[in-house]
Amino acid sequence: MSMILTLLMTAALAGDEEALLKKATYSLSEAIQKATPIAKDGVLVSADLEDDNGRAVFVVEFAQDKKVVEVKLDAVTGELLTKEIEDDDKTGIVKACKLPLTRGIEIALQKVPGKATGAEAEIQDEKPVLEIKIFTNGKLVKVKVDAVSGAVLKTKTRKEEEKK
Repeated sequence: MSMILTLLMTAALAGDEEALLKKATYSLSEAIQKATPIAKDGVLVSADLEDDNGRAVFVVEFAQDKKVVEVKLDAVTGELLTKEIEDDDKTGIVKACKLPLTRGIEIALQKVPGKATGAEAEIQDEKPVLEIKIFTNGKLVKVKVDAVSGAVLKTKTRKEEEKK
């Protein structure tokens, strides 16, 4: 029973990604390009295509000192929805990552061709990692890229992740 539930949840999540991608009129990389001048400065630390009450939006975050500037764009029109400054210290991640998140997206897409729906710079097991979500062949695949060397560390589908 739980295996069936897991498969249904995985299909639903992949379906959500697919539905959002169908609504979006531009890519995650283009959203980053649009958000960068709005944030004015800072280091890109995450970008995601999300559902905001039925509306497809790109949420792009830039670390600036001990704050994060969050830029939310309509994924259909490109319109700026919100720009907020949050207290969130990402300086450790910024210092540890030698590779820009945009380069991590490029590397991940070379390994797993598809459409990037999310990207985040983070520290995992005390190592800087860029985690990229790619929708391909009806599945959501996570690609982990070493944020120093650019090496692809791991690729896995959400189904493989949920087996653990």
